[in-house]
Amino acid sequence: MINECLENDPIYIIEDFTCCEEGVEFEWEKSRDFHVGDRVFFIDAFKNPDSVFSQDHLSWMIKFKTEDNKVYNACQLYFVHQDVWEGLRTFFTTKQPLTIDREVDKKG
Repeated sequence: MINECLENDPIYIIEDFTCCEEGVEFEWEKSRDFHVGDRVFFIDAFKNPDSVFSQDHLSWMIKFKTEDNKVYNACQLYFVHQDVWEGLRTFFTTKQPLTIDREVDKKG
């Protein structure tokens, strides 16, 4: 995701999360909810120096802005690039639902 984006590229949220604007210590009263399908805009990516997962993909953060030009940071795992979002949307709107055969093998 990080390598695919340029500044101001639209990116899409694939998991709900809540966060505060950049530089604001988290408080529920000051936070904003983000939801699956929300479009925001990539600014930059950085490795969170305070993360306990310093060698892990969870330590990589995305700096993004919203339509109202507010800036936020969240874990990279919450986002996909527009191309991926369009592919997912096409898949889930045009494919038949998967069925799982749960019949137990009767040979015993």
